[in-house]
Amino acid sequence: MSNTTHTTAPIPLKYQEVPPTTADLDYADLITLDLSLFNTLKGKHQLATQLKTAISTLGFFYVTNFGLPPTKIDEQFGIAQSLFNMPADEKMKFRVDAKKQGFFGYKPAGSRPAKFGLRDNLELFDDPKYSDPYKATERPAALENKRKECEEFGRHMHFHVLYRLLYLCGIIMELPTPSALWDLRNYDEESQCHLRYMLYHPRTPAELEIMEKNKLEENVYGHTDFGSLTLLMRQPVAGLQVRVEDANGEKKWKWVRPVENSLTVNVADTLSFLTGGYLKSTVHRVVLPPSDQRHVPRYGVIYFSGPNDNTLLRPIESPVLKRILGEKPREGENVGLQGRDLPPDTTTAGEWVRVRFGSIDKNYQTNKDNAVEIGNRSTVVMNPVWNHHSLFFGLSGKPIYLYLMSSDTHFNHDVKCTRCYGYQNLDMDTPGMNAHRSAIHTNETVTDWKIAEILSMIRLKQARRKHNGNSGHGAIRLSFPFTGQLAFASQGA
Repeated sequence: MSNTTHTTAPIPLKYQEVPPTTADLDYADLITLDLSLFNTLKGKHQLATQLKTAISTLGFFYVTNFGLPPTKIDEQFGIAQSLFNMPADEKMKFRVDAKKQGFFGYKPAGSRPAKFGLRDNLELFDDPKYSDPYKATERPAALENKRKECEEFGRHMHFHVLYRLLYLCGIIMELPTPSALWDLRNYDEESQCHLRYMLYHPRTPAELEIMEKNKLEENVYGHTDFGSLTLLMRQPVAGLQVRVEDANGEKKWKWVRPVENSLTVNVADTLSFLTGGYLKSTVHRVVLPPSDQRHVPRYGVIYFSGPNDNTLLRPIESPVLKRILGEKPREGENVGLQGRDLPPDTTTAGEWVRVRFGSIDKNYQTNKDNAVEIGNRSTVVMNPVWNHHSLFFGLSGKPIYLYLMSSDTHFNHDVKCTRCYGYQNLDMDTPGMNAHRSAIHTNETVTDWKIAEILSMIRLKQARRKHNGNSGHGAIRLSFPFTGQLAFASQGA
């Protein structure tokens, strides 16, 4: 964090007893699913009917009667408090290290620079599944001492809540086997399913002054989640907002109300991709709490779910999609039903998560929304680089083709997405467009810093075009060997 000391207010023994805000907030109108109805055939279809419109238009909803008493939720928040009260040097032993345990582990607050000299105020620990692929995971004492409770809680979220919700999604998509989306995940295989314990530290007076001066309210920029469904235990301190769109297409941020004894659930990227964009992965953000809660630490417990890492993000065969899209094949299509880019259908769930994680630091620094949108919309995608541009690049053992597209340019209908994720047959691919190759070492693996080098080359090429009286738009192609594994990304601002 900053050099200023953070002060926190005393909180009740049970975190759920933190008094609600008295502020008059503009709340989103979310439906509530009573999951106890799932136990009968009639109840399943009643829930699916209730959920269908909400999950395909807003992507956020509440769940009640999800099979756990309030004491189990209190217990998890108690574990979170014990975890973050541990000495800093003890917690840092479990720092996230992608080379050791992927993206799981501890992240201290203040580790990401933000705008105006601020740093993020989010401290978290991502705890993987208690299953064979992660049996070597080392955990802090606060979690090890409650290992049984943590494992049982995570398994309940997975096998009880997640199963029921994905089954309902299968009914909504009219799948012959309603459990088909659930069947894409095996608890004993590698995936991004995990529990997150987190703490938003209250901002200091000095930080609040900077934020007020610069009209900055976000603690976390607008983003979509990476996986399938996100299950958020009730947070009594307000801060979550969802971006909604009215009948006129106007977008507005609305607060998500903390409803007692409920989960807040939202659709995430991979589930949206697997349903061709029919189920909506909605942009949301975390802002400063209302003034009467701004001094209270904002703890959180979340279950993030995702399919097996090797799952291809290829839209399922669904009568719903066929009615909307017709019988045309998926190959070459790159836009989902929500007007959002779909990754190439040879992209895996694990690859998508790696790409998304690579964008986080840049988004904090620019405070730009992290979501893939295309067409005439003004917000775009990951790792903001240029206003109203998207950079598509594919990485494989074959040559890479990078195309910088202006926002008013569209792929022609002959574009096909190849196995190496290249986009070909573009009208704008004219002779003489190749950027210089001197900065790319052809025998090296392309890594994140290489991508930055590539972007610099493209900016240089744009500048040269403009100097010669051209617009700087159109395609810029670089071709070179590659042996890495960053499968796909698209960028813009």
